[in-house]
Amino acid sequence: MNKIRQIILFTIFTINFCNGQNSKYESPADKLIYELNVYEKSIVNENVKLDAKFPNRIACLTGIFPKKVDGTYLGLIYYPNNDEIKAWKNWVTENKTKLKYGELINGEKEILYEYEAEKFRSNNCE
Repeated sequence: MNKIRQIILFTIFTINFCNGQNSKYESPADKLIYELNVYEKSIVNENVKLDAKFPNRIACLTGIFPKKVDGTYLGLIYYPNNDEIKAWKNWVTENKTKLKYGELINGEKEILYEYEAEKFRSNNCE
């Protein structure tokens, strides 16, 4: 009986631990605001490590595309300025209740925007 109790407790602990690892951010809006803050700092400090695909993902999600763009062998890369980052932040703040996590894609949860009832736009452009 004691062995069964230990197995049950271990299983519950493992499930709770794994769930906690998958939810680094409380909401998709929190995740986006965090990443936007990193990009904002990168404009001042070039040593900040960036995810080059993030501007593409948030542009696809919001429909707000930066003016500065470069075509590379990786595809289009957007380079947002401060005004565009502020526009993205405002959009996220205004639409935070319409954002939710979707499926896991390449080890990261997709973010979905419900622009109409049961109609979603993804941050995954590809």
